[in-house]
Amino acid sequence: MGCTPMRGRAAAIAGLALMLASAPGLAQTVGACDWRGQAAMIPEPWEENSRTFANGAVRIALSDPGEPPCCSASLIVLVPGEIYGRSCFIVRDEEIGWWDVDIAGVTAQYDPARGLLLSVPVVSPHPLGGADRESARVIALRVNQAEGSVTLE
Repeated sequence: MGCTPMRGRAAAIAGLALMLASAPGLAQTVGACDWRGQAAMIPEPWEENSRTFANGAVRIALSDPGEPPCCSASLIVLVPGEIYGRSCFIVRDEEIGWWDVDIAGVTAQYDPARGLLLSVPVVSPHPLGGADRESARVIALRVNQAEGSVTLE
């Protein structure tokens, strides 16, 4: 006995909802930039979707290719590095992207012994669509310019 089209859709939606319901607890990842780190992925206007810190040495930018529509936002972090003078990192949710990354809301603190700490507000997608404002949280990134590294705290 097979599923009717309506039951099939309902099962698919229920499965997606179950997957997304766990999204706020998923781990964040930092890795070398991939296709999401390309300039074409930064939405216009760039002035609103990117910022600099540490006298311009560190740049962050929203990466949002628009697919999937529910959760495509990531964060690009550019730090001083050996290749072309910059290293590029992409920060994202491990399984899915975020609904939103609040670039304007990013705050920075500098500790000479540990490096620059960026606090980045993010919002996960809601299991039934749209933003899940209850999942809004702040992720902390440590930028070590001397090492050219970005780590999660």
